[in-house]
Amino acid sequence: MKKDPFRTSIVCTPAPDAERLGVHSGVLFMGSCFAGNVGQRMEEACFKVLVNPHGVLFNPFSVAAALEAFLENRQVALGDLVERDGLWHSFQHHGSFSGPDAAKVVQAINAATLKGHSFLKEAHCLVVTFGTAWVYALGEAHQVVANCHKFPARDFQRYRLSVRAVVERWQRLLVALRQENPDLQVIFTVSPVRHWKDGAHGNQLSKAVLLLAVEELLEQHAGNAYFPAYELMMDELRDYRFYADDMLHPSAQAVDYIWDRFSGAWLNEEALAFYREVQQLLTELRHRPLHPGALSFESFRKKTAKKIADLVKRYPNLDFSSLEALVRQ
Repeated sequence: MKKDPFRTSIVCTPAPDAERLGVHSGVLFMGSCFAGNVGQRMEEACFKVLVNPHGVLFNPFSVAAALEAFLENRQVALGDLVERDGLWHSFQHHGSFSGPDAAKVVQAINAATLKGHSFLKEAHCLVVTFGTAWVYALGEAHQVVANCHKFPARDFQRYRLSVRAVVERWQRLLVALRQENPDLQVIFTVSPVRHWKDGAHGNQLSKAVLLLAVEELLEQHAGNAYFPAYELMMDELRDYRFYADDMLHPSAQAVDYIWDRFSGAWLNEEALAFYREVQQLLTELRHRPLHPGALSFESFRKKTAKKIADLVKRYPNLDFSSLEALVRQ
């Protein structure tokens, strides 16, 4: 990378050619909302990806629990749910699964688990983003929860995971993942989103735990990798113009920048060209015409539909239904 005289630059080591992600590589994104932001870039571009089947998960233990459930296709039952104010919840799942009908909640969770189970067996890559080392443990069993669902704070014990606890949990999990899918490539990242409820110092301690745990896991499990999303945000983009209005989350521009660095390091040439081609189509399809009834617009629709048909022909194993729906609209 050419040296920039106005800022320090973070090196994103390019992946070896044999490990780069292709058009048909299945990629499972798991973890904090940052994993969702980056995964969404590939999802909307019609790559074969699955993003947070159990919803956004912030701490390493909850991400591990979700992956363990996928490995075993672990199904939940009505007895695994809790009720509060007319809604049924699972402490191990995101609030998007919660609802007034317990049977439907169970059905939705089990369908998502089955989807994760099937995808993980064939995936080429798992991208894991840790958000925080602070956790909430429920009751006397001290079971770490993924979501408190606004239950009283007195029901939980809050504490910070140690480096050793994270490493031990993930050492076992990485072995199990490789047994299930020997070709699986794991890419770790640490979310640049600051958890301000922990305080400035508490947030830094939390990120330090995550960074040290990932480093130890990489030393003990060859073949996995680290992508410096946290460092890019904290150093290259160290300006509040790269933050959203809450001054904690990266702005859309920052996410785009980090995605560009990730794709440049991890996508092969065909995948990069495919991404640019689909993005161009999306830009055209999202443009609002001044005169929808004009002959020129109908001609545009037909040309765009032909481009999508050509993509379907070249990549028959990918799902372009989202693009086709935009054409119909």
